[in-house]
Amino acid sequence: MTQTKEGRAFLRGGLDRQGDYAELVDVALAEYGLPRELAAVPLVESGYANIGLETGDSLAPGVGGAGVWMFIAPTARHYGLTVDEINDERLDPELETDAAMRFFVDLYNEFDDWGLALAAYNQGPGKVRHAIAVEGTSDVWELTRRGALNQYAATVMATVLVMEHPSLVEGW
Repeated sequence: MTQTKEGRAFLRGGLDRQGDYAELVDVALAEYGLPRELAAVPLVESGYANIGLETGDSLAPGVGGAGVWMFIAPTARHYGLTVDEINDERLDPELETDAAMRFFVDLYNEFDDWGLALAAYNQGPGKVRHAIAVEGTSDVWELTRRGALNQYAATVMATVLVMEHPSLVEGW
C-alpha cells in the first residue's frame, strides 16, 4: 500500500476525501457501538470516493463493488439496499453506511473477532467459515499466513496507522 507511488497517492487522495464522510461514519460507528478504527475500511475500499462502477481504484483485493463502502450487489440487497437498472442505493452514503454498520454487527456477532470480521467483510463469511474449518484455527493471522485468507485484515490495520499518522504517505 505505501510501497508504491500509486498506493501512496491512493491513500493521500482518500485522506483528503475522508473529511466529506467523517461525521457520517463517526456518528454511525458510535450509534452501533463499533470501533472507530472501522473508519479505515472505506479508505481501503474506495479511498472515500463514492464510486459508481463495479470496478475502480481500491486497495482491497477481490471483486469490485460500488459506493464508499464498495458493497457488491448481493450484499447490498441483503442489507436492504435497492440495486437495479434504475436505482443504486449503494451510492447513497447514508444508506450504504447504515448497511455497512449492520453488516459489521452481524460479522462480529458471528466470528467474535475483528480480524475475522474484516476478512469476512472482504471475502465473505462463507470463505472465512471454510478457512477456519479446513485449517482448524480461527486465528486470522495464521489463516492469512497459510494463504487460506487474503491480507485484507492486515491492510485495514495498516491503514488505521496511516490515518493516525498521515505523514507516512506524504512527501515520498
